[in-house]
Amino acid sequence: MANMMHPALPIGSVLLWFAIVLGVLLLVALFGCLFLIVIDPFIQRRRVAYAERVAARFNRDNDTAVLLSRCLDGGYP
Repeated sequence: MANMMHPALPIGSVLLWFAIVLGVLLLVALFGCLFLIVIDPFIQRRRVAYAERVAARFNRDNDTAVLLSRCLDGGYP
């Protein structure tokens, strides 16, 4: 009756479970490292390039001389 209430697990099943969990964790770590080494620098380069383009466009469009030349009388509005 005691065996029916608490069946014993074979050690192989426990080791298989640990192997599966360890394998999943290793896959997650591998993909995380791959992301940090390969994909993230590419994303950061694109983000920095976009920010530089936005800053250059802002500086070009909001230059003081350009703003003053847009006024009809050449003075401050």
